[in-house]
Amino acid sequence: MNLKQSLPPVTSLVFFESSARLKSFTLASEELFVTQAAVSRQIKHLEEHINTQLFSRLNRTIELTPAGKILYDAVSLGLNHIAGASQTISRRQKDRETLTVTASVGFSTLRLLPRLNDLKKLLPGIDIKLLADDHDIYHHMESTDLIFSIDKDNQEHKNYHSHFISKEEVFPVYNPRILPSEKKEITLDDLYNYPLIDLSFEHWGHLKEEFINWDTWFNLFAEKETTPSSSIAFNNSLLVHHAVISGQGIALGWRHVVEDQLRADQLRRIGTVEIAPARSMYLFVPKTLTEDTTTIKFVNWAKNELSYHDD
Repeated sequence: MNLKQSLPPVTSLVFFESSARLKSFTLASEELFVTQAAVSRQIKHLEEHINTQLFSRLNRTIELTPAGKILYDAVSLGLNHIAGASQTISRRQKDRETLTVTASVGFSTLRLLPRLNDLKKLLPGIDIKLLADDHDIYHHMESTDLIFSIDKDNQEHKNYHSHFISKEEVFPVYNPRILPSEKKEITLDDLYNYPLIDLSFEHWGHLKEEFINWDTWFNLFAEKETTPSSSIAFNNSLLVHHAVISGQGIALGWRHVVEDQLRADQLRRIGTVEIAPARSMYLFVPKTLTEDTTTIKFVNWAKNELSYHDD
C-alpha cells in the first residue's frame, strides 16, 4: 500500500485529533498555537479528502459524526503510538547512560535487587533504573528499555526480541522454621494442617495471565476433599513472600521469584508436583537495541545470573 496516496495529509490529522479530543476548534487552535480559521481550513481539507463530514457543527460546540468517531479512534491511537515511540527514541539518544529495567515487584525485589551491585560493576558509568510493577509486558512497552515478564511460550512481539530466562513453575513452599522438632519436612498431606497464604484476585485482576491460586492447586492435585485449617490472602506477591518467610504459613511459590531463597534454605519446596503453564519468564529487548553494547552485556548477564538449572 502506498501510504502517501492513501493517507490524508498528516497536518490535517493532527488538527482533527486535537479538535475532536477538545470538542472545540477554538481550544484546538489555542493548543496548536494557530488561528481558529487555520483549524477550520484543515478540517475542511480533511473532510474533502475523504469525502465525509466528520463534525456536526452545533451552536457553541462540535460533535463527531459516526464516521468522525471511527476516524478519531484510529487517528488517536496512531498519533499517540508515534509520539510515544519518538519520545522513547529521543530519550534513549539523550539519556543512553541510563538503563531502565522493568520487572514484577517480586522478581525485582528478590532476584534483581540483591544483584544490583554486581550489575553496576559490569556496567560502569551506566545509571540503572529499576521499575517494579506487576502489570504485564504490554503495559510497559513504551516506557522502559528492557522488560522481564511472564509471557506465553512462542508468543511473538513485533518490535521486541525475547530471551528465555526460565520456565514458569509453581509449587508450595514454606520456611523450615515452622517445622515441629519431630518433623524433618512438610509433605503434601500436611497442607491441610497449616494456614495457606494466597494471592487474592485483586493481584490478578489487571493481568492477562491465567489465575493461579490455592484453588487451582487443589483442583489439580488434591486426593481428598478436606478443607485446609485456615487461609490468609494478600493482593501483593511480595506480601505473600514476607508472610511465608516470617513463618505465617505455606504459600505457592513461583520458582523464578523464590529460587534464591530455595538455594539458601530460607524456603523449602513441598513435594515434586508443580503447576507448569505454557508460559515462561522472558527478557524482552527492543529490536532497536539489539546491537547496543550495554544491552548485549545485560542480556548475557541476565541469562547467566537469573536462569536456573537443577543440580
